[in-house]
Amino acid sequence: AEPGSPDLGADIQTAAQAQPDVVLIAKTDRPDQLGDTGHRLGAPGWDGPLWAMIETPRAMLNLKDFAETAQDVRLTALVAGTNDLAEQLRLPEGPSQRDALTPHLAQLLLAARAGRLQVLDGVYNRYQDEEGFLAEAQASRALGFDGKTLIHPNQVEPANAAFAPTRAEIAWARKVVAAFEDPANATQGAIALEGRMIEATMHLSAANAVLAATKN
Repeated sequence: AEPGSPDLGADIQTAAQAQPDVVLIAKTDRPDQLGDTGHRLGAPGWDGPLWAMIETPRAMLNLKDFAETAQDVRLTALVAGTNDLAEQLRLPEGPSQRDALTPHLAQLLLAARAGRLQVLDGVYNRYQDEEGFLAEAQASRALGFDGKTLIHPNQVEPANAAFAPTRAEIAWARKVVAAFEDPANATQGAIALEGRMIEATMHLSAANAVLAATKN
């Protein structure tokens, strides 16, 4: 249930008893709503992380506040509620709707990174259209999203395929790690590798993140 819903109290009791890894709060317009819901979840004994579904124009306008107060309200991820957001923005259904949403998704991504949060793209409604889902998921990853919310088991495999590191990315990551592990480069902050300049503070960290993802 969303903040202010008469069903929220019952949902809070159910969620707290289940002891989930995370609780997603729908239609969150302001971070203080997360703080209030988190406090109410704590009363029956659950104090885990919260995710906020961003699906209203007001929430989009408050993204800066979500990023700045994330740690105070146990917020660890922003989730795009693309269906409701498109409806409230009065975007016509059809192929052009995704293009119209993209600038708003980019703002969501920016806020998440500023607040050091994970960020998930919205659902793809045509659950039998695996090719269309994969294309949208790949575009989502290219935009910078960490993952995509799903509405059907059919979407699990293509989602994993879209967001997992590619063979080329893994191979490059191994080369970057090996280059910085070379004793000759031990004191170097930046080195040349296959015609590219790479930095320890940026490219090595990214390479380690890629390799860590392959172990999950």
